[in-house]
Amino acid sequence: RLIEPLMPGLIVRNATATHFARMQHCFAQSEAARTIDVFEHWDGKLHEALSIATHNGFFVRILELTRQIRDQGEWGRLKAKSLTAPRRAQYEQQHRALVDALRDRDAVAAKLTLISHLDQIQQNLFED
Repeated sequence: RLIEPLMPGLIVRNATATHFARMQHCFAQSEAARTIDVFEHWDGKLHEALSIATHNGFFVRILELTRQIRDQGEWGRLKAKSLTAPRRAQYEQQHRALVDALRDRDAVAAKLTLISHLDQIQQNLFED
């Protein structure tokens, strides 16, 4: 919540068509996922693609550390407990809106979408 909302400004300045194609691929794969594990894999890959599109080593490393935490058992248990079909659909819509805003080079809309997404995840994981 503190780090990722800083990324859209860099992404809209630095991302290429290849970066956007990778983001598109990641959220398309997450939407097609039939299991939580596969969904989580592609969700993590989307956030990784976002960090790479910043062209900033700090963000790449922070998101790599986040991925390592997500791969630990506790995160998976929290996610499995909280990830309902309606919530997953909401995450997918948020991912699509985020990538669309970034592709449109709208850093403000992307940042607001990302904050909303992260807030929703936090609420679903820890406040239910």
